[in-house]
Amino acid sequence: MEELRHMVRDKQRTQYADVTVATGLAMAESERFVKLLKKDGVMVKNLIIHQIIGDTAATVFVRRIIDNQSKYIEQLHEAGAEKDIELTEVPYFDVEVRGTYGSQVMAKSLFSLIVQAD
Repeated sequence: MEELRHMVRDKQRTQYADVTVATGLAMAESERFVKLLKKDGVMVKNLIIHQIIGDTAATVFVRRIIDNQSKYIEQLHEAGAEKDIELTEVPYFDVEVRGTYGSQVMAKSLFSLIVQAD
């Protein structure tokens, strides 16, 4: 274990690249983790941001997501019906759901969908 600890801190042989997505929660987690690594003597020189949707690809990309989701939503409804489990679909929000306000918006959406289903 000591050899591994030494190797991870050896800036000539090892460096860490953090991988994140472009959301507030992921960014906060990356910041926290990078600070922790640096405090522990691990070199961090790269940040990889993935799942970025480019403007030109947005329409095709969103269509693929919708098509893919539709297939699995149908399968989930079938599986739920077989097992007598009720499903509630919550829409995708155009902003990241975070904080008290975000939780309230999510709850309002979720509970209004449940009430409509009854």
